[in-house]
Amino acid sequence: MSYRAFYPITTAVWAAFLAEAGLAAPLNHAPHPEIAAPAALEEVLRLALGRNRALQASYEAYQAALERIPQAAALPNPRVSFDHFIKQIHMGNGPLENQMMLSQTLPWFGKLRLQESIASEEAQALLHEYEMLRLALVRDVSVAHFRYAYLGKEHELTERTLELLERLAAVTETRVRGGAPLSGLLRLEVETGRNRDLLATLERDRSRQSVELRRLMNLPPDGPVPPFAPLPPRPATDLREEALRAAVLSGNPAIRALSARGRSAAQRERLSRLLPIPDPALNATWMHLGEGASDAYGVGISFEIPLWTKKYRAQREEARRDAAALAALQEDREYEILAELETQLESLRETSAREVLYRERLLPVARQSLEISETEYRAGKLNLTDIIESERTLLELERVYWNAVAQIHIQLVRLDTLGATIP
Repeated sequence: MSYRAFYPITTAVWAAFLAEAGLAAPLNHAPHPEIAAPAALEEVLRLALGRNRALQASYEAYQAALERIPQAAALPNPRVSFDHFIKQIHMGNGPLENQMMLSQTLPWFGKLRLQESIASEEAQALLHEYEMLRLALVRDVSVAHFRYAYLGKEHELTERTLELLERLAAVTETRVRGGAPLSGLLRLEVETGRNRDLLATLERDRSRQSVELRRLMNLPPDGPVPPFAPLPPRPATDLREEALRAAVLSGNPAIRALSARGRSAAQRERLSRLLPIPDPALNATWMHLGEGASDAYGVGISFEIPLWTKKYRAQREEARRDAAALAALQEDREYEILAELETQLESLRETSAREVLYRERLLPVARQSLEISETEYRAGKLNLTDIIESERTLLELERVYWNAVAQIHIQLVRLDTLGATIP
């Protein structure tokens, strides 16, 4: 089973994210929503995607590009001219009083089709750039969400440590009243103060992370601090790496945008080869003759003379070099994305191995050690320094473990958003 079955970005959210019909939901102009309960990732993404102004601007640019396609495929407007001769010209059978001419330019075969294709590819490029912005927003929001959730887990672990210290303080106070040295109680007071300071630091970090989350959701930065969302357990990571590489290269919107612009440049080069061919204009003329003479009619053809050929050569060379530049940029981007993919995969392997080590071996031993230490301390068989050391060890191991879980989520997000379709 693919890891996406376990992943917090639900199928519905992802399908809506990729749908070509109604690519962007209408921007939410309602009053700023406030998050009163721990928000799941889907809810945070919904708010961010629905309110992001840069995303809306990109979508409107794509829609504007779509409107340029029928313009590029349309025939030039016909021209009509009308002349009334104040001083009449005498023809063979009567004076020429009025003259009307209708003219329609017909672009040479293939020109309109190429112009339409160029406009279509440019619109496709803007669509992929829009998708690129969406993926970047999904990535940034998801990463901020998981970091915020990890901060909540660290907050929870510190509170649990304080609860343990309070239990130990009650036992130690009883011993001090029975004649035990006061140093143990003072040591507990120092340890409790250290953990309370850590808790205060986490609260400040929470406020800073909240500002980042609210910025991504286009909410005022001075709003209320949202509650911590629970950090999900480690998702399954059944990755088919070869299929993943192929999917990233074929689905990455930055590569697809460059590819579309490359096709547009290739079509421009083909069009530049047709530009020296003049576009014929078909003309129809009507002449009104006075003194009862019959009107005269005529048809004709006209075209420009492509005398100055230097500009056409320059247009062909410009299009050729644009295509070459875009091909080089696309190849460079592919190498860059593959390197990023390998880096993320290696980080994921390393973090996954650490998560397994801590979950299956180190944490069970550390928890058991702390339980035994607490029991022996209550029975008077262990000094306070040993149990505090056990508590510190467990807290540090828990932090490393849950940080690894958060990093796995983040690394999967980064992998997921390298391409629009992941197998």
